[in-house]
Amino acid sequence: MKKIPALSLAACVAWQMAWSPSWATPAYPEPSEQEMRQAIEQAMVQRGGSQTRSGEISVDNPINGMTMTLTAFTKLGCEPANRGPGYVCSYHVKTKMSAHSNEGSRQGDNHAAAVNQLLRAMMGGQEEVADTATRRFLRMGDQWVMSRE
Repeated sequence: MKKIPALSLAACVAWQMAWSPSWATPAYPEPSEQEMRQAIEQAMVQRGGSQTRSGEISVDNPINGMTMTLTAFTKLGCEPANRGPGYVCSYHVKTKMSAHSNEGSRQGDNHAAAVNQLLRAMMGGQEEVADTATRRFLRMGDQWVMSRE
């Protein structure tokens, strides 16, 4: 019986694992566009916002607050993550931000209107901001989570 040196056997196993398509493919399908959007909204809530309705996150204090609305979301594509679990996905998102007063006074409303005017000026007169991003999405039980990487 011919013996195979342990180093040669280990090299063969490592080569097979590196080139095996099942090694890099997660055991679950990639997230849908809706699942990605929900994961992003959930990440915003976990970072201190509160979801007032689908696609709308608000951050408030007793005097004022800001609301960010996801006005458009498009999944561009996903690939299995090269290192670690999940999928690396790219998406295009449009958001709208607006300030509001929580104190119920005319001065508070005027202040919020001034902040909104400043925001529009900073965004070149537009109400929406568009961005394309790539993030890792992980399956945690029955929901998707966006990684903070």
